[in-house]
Amino acid sequence: MTANYFRATYANPRWNFIPNLNDFEEINCEKKLCIGKPPIISYPVHPSHLSIVTACENHEAWLYSNYIQIACPPEFPQETNKVIDFFNYDTNAPFHNYSPYAIEMKENGFLIEKDIVVAIIQFIENGYYIKIYLDDYFIPFRKRVFHQNHTPHELFLYGYDSDLMIFHVLGYDEKSGFIEAQITFNEFKEAFMSANRLIRVDREEYHWMQYIYLYAPQNADLAFDLKQVVSLLDAYLNSTSFQEMRNVYEALKEFYNYQLQFHDFDIRPFYLLWEHKKVMLDRIEYISKNIFKREVEYIVDAKDLQRDFLKLRNVVLKGNLLKKHMKNKLFCSMLDSYVRKEIVILNRLLHDLYVFL
Repeated sequence: MTANYFRATYANPRWNFIPNLNDFEEINCEKKLCIGKPPIISYPVHPSHLSIVTACENHEAWLYSNYIQIACPPEFPQETNKVIDFFNYDTNAPFHNYSPYAIEMKENGFLIEKDIVVAIIQFIENGYYIKIYLDDYFIPFRKRVFHQNHTPHELFLYGYDSDLMIFHVLGYDEKSGFIEAQITFNEFKEAFMSANRLIRVDREEYHWMQYIYLYAPQNADLAFDLKQVVSLLDAYLNSTSFQEMRNVYEALKEFYNYQLQFHDFDIRPFYLLWEHKKVMLDRIEYISKNIFKREVEYIVDAKDLQRDFLKLRNVVLKGNLLKKHMKNKLFCSMLDSYVRKEIVILNRLLHDLYVFL
């Protein structure tokens, strides 16, 4: 594809991020922005942002100073859109709204439907990562719903190839894996236009989906925030603020019992709890290397705990496949034993960290 494609297609002078038409002579045939491997993929807000963060050098200090607290809204589990998640604690939040690694901007996608492909290409040329809502019906790697159901879902774009006429994207496949994939320009435009039609039907309810979210990566070299880590760990264990850890696990028991009436469980809360333990293990290893300068003996217990929650997640997955889940009493007993182990590990970690304050 040559620059003539852009000359013929783009015709929207109001779009601030698009340069003059003459500038399209300089557009590359292909561009891919750097992405890393996100350690959390359970809910879309995390892997999109963390794909940017983990592509940055020295991101570990910030990552392990955050993503500690989890919370559960009072509507859970009766309202399925209210879930267990990492807690959004204002200026200390690990979400992209407050991230030092990406500045978020947004524009109304309804206003550039005609020129959406060229606009997206130019955003990427200018170094912006993009989150956008597309209709899964037209996305081939969403095999469960491809040409089956019309559902708008977010997709994360980080590159394009104008010769192959594709966008490079990150998104969930039919197995809920967060993968690198490609969609053609035509598939993208069809999915975008269809999603906009769906969103317009209930614009008040899904108003945020009409926007295109742009993320400008930022250089950040932050130190590990020991005081914040101690504060958040203490809050997680002792409920000095935010949500009490035990309430989250009690809610998960209620959720499990509630889900037993269905054949397929929503796996995401169990996936997130495993990721929480996995990141906690990585945090302890980081602290051991960079703060303690030694390997702590309870690192073995933290590895076991991570495997315990992985086992719990896999038990639920297996139940979904076999259409037969373990009894609620057994699930609660397993969870209680894991929580007791977690409390011991984190209290030992806190005890060691207080020495360095």
